[in-house]
Amino acid sequence: MKNKTNRQVLTKAIKDLSDLELAFLRERILEACDAVLDNEADVREQMQRHIISPDLYIESMQRIKAKVDFE
Repeated sequence: MKNKTNRQVLTKAIKDLSDLELAFLRERILEACDAVLDNEADVREQMQRHIISPDLYIESMQRIKAKVDFE
């Protein structure tokens, strides 16, 4: 069985979910971004020896939030 990429899974979700379900998904994504961005110091400390750089993770959360935030 071939694993689908994240892009394939999310594209299918956007196509198949109702508007309400997409609103819930968007809210959860924003909440996760805010949890990281509101606690950058803690995230940096927790990720000190992590394979992914804390800066990369925090910058990714900023980019994700910018794309899905309510404007």
